[in-house]
Amino acid sequence: MVYPKPIHFPDRNKFQDIRFEVIGILQEDRPHAWAEAIGNGYFILAGLWQFIPVCKVPCVSVFRNHSEQLVNYLKTHQATERTRVLKAGHCPLFWRDSPVKPFRFNPKLKDQGKPKFIQVKARFLPHKNAFAFVEELAPPMDQAPRFCKVRKEDKQEALAEAKKRAAEIAEKRAAESAESAES
Repeated sequence: MVYPKPIHFPDRNKFQDIRFEVIGILQEDRPHAWAEAIGNGYFILAGLWQFIPVCKVPCVSVFRNHSEQLVNYLKTHQATERTRVLKAGHCPLFWRDSPVKPFRFNPKLKDQGKPKFIQVKARFLPHKNAFAFVEELAPPMDQAPRFCKVRKEDKQEALAEAKKRAAEIAEKRAAESAESAES
């Protein structure tokens, strides 16, 4: 069993990269009913149907479900770990005849509206690095189920920490190359 892990790049002309994270191994002698219902090569995508700035294709933005266990875990960890755990996956989805249009943020409008929550079965298209709609599992909903999202402060703190680590690594490499040049 795998989860898609999409990576989007700041350049809109550069295509996203979708990797997969193994989260479990199903045993043939003990099949799960939901795994049989999905089928091999198919995914259930449930999230907010919207455009994101770095992708030309509309995405299903998948967030972590809210639970007390997750909240307690987040309380005991640093901003970097909270950001890693709560990072949303924006899965590009080709869906021609969707019953609702994907939400597109427009800063000029006062009343933006909100993205719809959708649940679909999709298959992965490796040649496009995206997903294709197969079937709708539930009608689109105006209100999404409760989910957890990264706080801006945590994101900024995690980014500052990553920049600090990158600077330390660059400094260490520069010192090592200076030492090797001297000898």
